Amino acid sequence: MNQAEHMEQIFDRYVAARFDSVANKAYYDFWCDRVLSQVRPEARSGVFLELMCGTGELITRFDAPPGVRKLGIDLTHRMLSYGASRHGVVGQFVCGDARRLPLADASIRTIVIQGGLHHVAHDLLTVIAEIGRVLTPGGILVCTEPCDDHWAVRSIRRIVYRCFKIFDAESESGLRRSELSAAFQAAGLTLEEFQPFGYVGYALIGNTDVLGLCRNLQWPPAVRFLVWLDAVLQRLPVLSRLAWLCILRARKTDPTLRKVARVGSEPGCEVSRLPMRPTQ
Repeated sequence: MNQAEHMEQIFDRYVAARFDSVANKAYYDFWCDRVLSQVRPEARSGVFLELMCGTGELITRFDAPPGVRKLGIDLTHRMLSYGASRHGVVGQFVCGDARRLPLADASIRTIVIQGGLHHVAHDLLTVIAEIGRVLTPGGILVCTEPCDDHWAVRSIRRIVYRCFKIFDAESESGLRRSELSAAFQAAGLTLEEFQPFGYVGYALIGNTDVLGLCRNLQWPPAVRFLVWLDAVLQRLPVLSRLAWLCILRARKTDPTLRKVARVGSEPGCEVSRLPMRPTQ
């Protein structure tokens, strides 16, 4: 089964967990804010792309400065259609493959990904190379992914991926810092920031489509406590390798990727388009 088919299959369960669970939504807001905190000082011009955007949660939450164009790309039309109907017009949504982006070279200033790269773990080098191709020199990639740096986390994740149908164990896996760093380097990107993220709160309320124990938790003090607890645990270096996730930032610096053809006077404003079905 390919990823588009898999996402179509789990769509209802995914949406119910993300948007119907009060606890999950609170944690998702916290998670998105941490990701976007890496972006806000940088995304002041050009195109802001949420790649593998699903329903477009980051593009929706990002308050773009004047002159910044928002774009979302995902392989699953149903996800894009739901996002457009839920959020209204927050940017341009394009149905496209991260391995073959419908974008011109050096056309994007900022790219964000929330939990997308682990879905294409077997094609990681190809996807990162495409990101390197479309980023402008000095452009940034900010992403958050399942982190497999510790053997215990790696072992538990492997069991979870095999036992829960919401995962496609054949194509999905957690990622290690070393393999991400190597993929970035090969694509002309430099890893600038690596933050462990997600502990007890993430396990209990950050992924209720997997662990439904706290899906119906609606008591605000308990939800706030779990979010607060993860924020505290993130500051403890001794626990860094036990995080379920990571948030990282990389920048395109390779001078060999600077030979690009641009149209127009604004860097990062040329976007080729894919034929799309209506998203409304």
